[in-house]
Amino acid sequence: MKLVYKLILSKLPKPIINLLKYGIKLLGYLLYFCSGFCNRKNDIWVFGSYNGFNDNSRYLYEFVNSKPQLGIKAVWISKCRKGVKEARKYGIAYNLFSFKGIYYCIVAKVYVFSCYVSDICFFTSKGSIKINLWHGIPVKKIEYDILTEPLVYFFSKATRFSRIINPQLHIKCDLVLCPSKYVFKYSFRSAFRVNINQVIFAKYPRIEYLKNVKKITDYASYKKIFLYAPTWRDDGNNFIENAKIDFVKLNNFLIKNNSIFLIKFHVATEITISNFSNIISLPLDIDSVVILKTASCLITDYSSIYFDYLILDRPIIHFCFDLDNYIKNREMYFDFNTVLAGECAKDFEELLFSMEKIIDGNDEYAQVRKKIMKRFLSDLDAKNNNFNIIDQIQVKLTSQD
Repeated sequence: MKLVYKLILSKLPKPIINLLKYGIKLLGYLLYFCSGFCNRKNDIWVFGSYNGFNDNSRYLYEFVNSKPQLGIKAVWISKCRKGVKEARKYGIAYNLFSFKGIYYCIVAKVYVFSCYVSDICFFTSKGSIKINLWHGIPVKKIEYDILTEPLVYFFSKATRFSRIINPQLHIKCDLVLCPSKYVFKYSFRSAFRVNINQVIFAKYPRIEYLKNVKKITDYASYKKIFLYAPTWRDDGNNFIENAKIDFVKLNNFLIKNNSIFLIKFHVATEITISNFSNIISLPLDIDSVVILKTASCLITDYSSIYFDYLILDRPIIHFCFDLDNYIKNREMYFDFNTVLAGECAKDFEELLFSMEKIIDGNDEYAQVRKKIMKRFLSDLDAKNNNFNIIDQIQVKLTSQD
């Protein structure tokens, strides 16, 4: 059906396609207005995330379903068929465009998502309590703190028309999850335009999951398992090509040292890696948390994924071959050198050198990692973390009755 829909659209003139899109958006706003009159139920919570069944909302959804004593009917909503299938292993899940999917979106009082309410559905959300679990501790500026193009025009410099087309970017959430007061002060307060009473201070649910999940055993025979998890570049450049990685040389290095190099991209990419014995490009929908637990060393760049990895107390390498250019396109909250949690490799040869040190057991950044974790994750010692998140959402529910 989806292929037929795309085929029909491809045959239509662009003005007609735009007219159809605006017509659908108009119907969406009509639905949004009507959804505000629905009798929403406090014990029905809908969960969703970008790109399938993943991130913080996934792990809180799994937690809620494992605790029937909470009295919450948790329903996963997704536009992705595969995401719905995966979610049904843990509880109730429906495609957004199904009858039951729309029904639960309309009657649910609580919306829990990892980025934006559109992870579930903006147009059915009027009158609901919106909980943004977000998806990472920011190093690069986010949301309303962004001052560089093109993203500044989606947030602080968004036109009235842009706000109508992208309402999910501008609707205020009732509660935002934040891992520490330090992160709230330098970022979340201004980026999300919230005050401290709109913030839940707790660990990300995926960090709780990371602590307890089991490793993948497929790579147990290797001495070292390197996970390369780069962030996406806003300019859309082929950053793998720009990194000038010599994959033949890398593969030979890995074979010599009985190691493997796993690549996990942040979003869908057209970049392909040729077949190498010790280099594997992982599927986009593979569970990132399980891969993190499996890796013996994380290689990343400006991605906040390394903050999650800190709790495992394992080596980190920052592969920052394009730092100067990246900063031009995306401002950071800090001088990046002050928040490095491991060796900083500026080119491929430096990356190989840093990897060799890790293979030889030279971990020189253990104390640095502890300092960074204390600075950014200062509230992570709370017990019953996921219960605390649920409790604060229920307090919000009670206050709005």
